[in-house]
Amino acid sequence: MADPILLAMAIRELGRFALITISGRAITMHRLVQALLRDELDAEQQARYREDVRTILVTAAPENPADDSQWWRYRELLPHVASEATSMARSEDPKTRNFVLDVLRYLHFSGDLVSCETLTRRFIDQWTADSGPDDRWVLGAQRRYADVLRQLGKYGESYALDEEVLGRARAALGDQDPITLGVQTAFAADQRARGNFATALALDKQALKLHETAFGPTHPQTLRAVSNLALDNGFNSDYRSARELSRRAYLLMSEATTGVSPTEVLISWYNLAWTVRLEGKFTAARDVSEEAWAYGRERLGPGHFATLRAANGLSIALRRIAPAREEALQIAREVHDLCQKRFGDINPDTMAAAINLTNAQRTNGLIDEALELAESTVTQYPNAYGPDHPFNYGCVGNLALLRRIAGDPATAQTLNRSALDGLEARLTRDHDYTLTVAVNLASDLATLGETAAARQLGENTLERLIRLLGRNNPLTLGCAANLAADLRAEGAAAEADRLWADTMSRYDATLGLTFSDPVVAAEGGRLDFDFDPPPI
Repeated sequence: MADPILLAMAIRELGRFALITISGRAITMHRLVQALLRDELDAEQQARYREDVRTILVTAAPENPADDSQWWRYRELLPHVASEATSMARSEDPKTRNFVLDVLRYLHFSGDLVSCETLTRRFIDQWTADSGPDDRWVLGAQRRYADVLRQLGKYGESYALDEEVLGRARAALGDQDPITLGVQTAFAADQRARGNFATALALDKQALKLHETAFGPTHPQTLRAVSNLALDNGFNSDYRSARELSRRAYLLMSEATTGVSPTEVLISWYNLAWTVRLEGKFTAARDVSEEAWAYGRERLGPGHFATLRAANGLSIALRRIAPAREEALQIAREVHDLCQKRFGDINPDTMAAAINLTNAQRTNGLIDEALELAESTVTQYPNAYGPDHPFNYGCVGNLALLRRIAGDPATAQTLNRSALDGLEARLTRDHDYTLTVAVNLASDLATLGETAAARQLGENTLERLIRLLGRNNPLTLGCAANLAADLRAEGAAAEADRLWADTMSRYDATLGLTFSDPVVAAEGGRLDFDFDPPPI
């Protein structure tokens, strides 16, 4: 094997006798010939040759599965790892098991989630049988398996596995071990997926401190912890902290020379765009999203889950910019179609793409289309997230908005009250999701002629939004513009004029008076706000 001359001569001789087929760099042997050759070996010889093959595979493997320039080599080795003939799962050699974990990481990073799920399950079963449940490599494989389950939207399975593995890893490996720390951050992601945003935030704050102590501030595993904490802050309506942490994670990940995959770079990139958009900086969010999507298409391909998420984020940002709404709709359709083909309908990425598509249809005046898709998608959300998840209520709020625009404010009010109660119970009233529904509910009330109730709800909501997001956030400004109309309808003209003047001044200083929101408000329309479920 090590002598290129002898190897070339041997390959040529095998080809001359038609024992192998040569195609470029690939050498294939017919299954019948393989079986005949194996039958000529006794059990001891078969075991020795298998061990030789494993050694060759481990030696030939790249060192870093995060390096996408080496993914083609992992792709060539993958059939041998998955083959029953090599019996890779039966090896207890640490180098072989590390190699297998690297192959599983490659599958995850490259976006082949289904293959990763199937293969990881096989190795976990065999390694557990051979080495017990507390073996280091069993715990590492289970951590990878839970990550893939979560990525595929199997949140209940991921949560149960991580909770169990975290306890065993702490007992067997200690709190500071890389596997234990990795499972802790994974368990925080499980909490996010269950809608326990405050719990996830507390876990990830602790995890980041442990990572910085164990590895230092720029280690790839520490940067993943930073990125996770940025998500937590965003889910808890602290958008400034989310942006600062996302920016830190993106910059350090994009500058890393080893240990960080392009998948993780892209995730940090579209998370940064998400936080910028939540702060109301829509053109900046568009610019960041465009660059992230281009990077994803070039490095990972258009069908990779991270690329699709970046494209969906770009569509959402474009939707906020009136002249770009048709482009937003086109991208939304493309992403939804790709997600359906790749993941199926009952999948978090497909459903998030569907929600964005309904919002893009609404802003382009396609109300009937949006209603039809929204109704079917809203019923699917509990199947993926459970019945009491905040995302469910946020999507119900979107459906309510469409109902009012379609001429049924009474049904809209009923839906929004249900969504508001659910969100307040899960997240408190002082959360962006809850207050978004409250703003829309006030519009339902105003449309139904209940201006006093609309004013009261608007005043309470505006006060909370100012405390939570500041006076210049677009949601705060939209609530203020709507409230000014309700004040005027209630005969409080002077108060309405003061609020209106202050709101227009703030629009002028932030988004500009030609932006769609102040234009709609100036024309006497009410400002509506929708919800887009972000990636977990």
